[in-house]
Amino acid sequence: TDWFEVFPREQVYVMMLEEHVKDELSSINSITDFLEIPRFGDEKLSEFLEQHMVRNSLRDDKRIPYILPETMAILEEFFKPFLRDLAELLGDDKWNYKL
Repeated sequence: TDWFEVFPREQVYVMMLEEHVKDELSSINSITDFLEIPRFGDEKLSEFLEQHMVRNSLRDDKRIPYILPETMAILEEFFKPFLRDLAELLGDDKWNYKL
């Protein structure tokens, strides 16, 4: 909540990485809309993203897990209260996706 003591809620934009990875064009358009700046043309933006593409392990269904399942379970348990707080703060239940 410290951020909202300095900035009004309508000046803070929060996005899940998974949303961006799933649809980069839409997520970038959402950011430009939030900033109230002109959108990039879809063709130009697609070209830029293709040129600067980094292999994303979230898209690779054949990847070797880079984190042990036991470690993931510990991290998920640790972050549960923080995700609950974030969901409440933003008024958006999607942040409770792992709870």
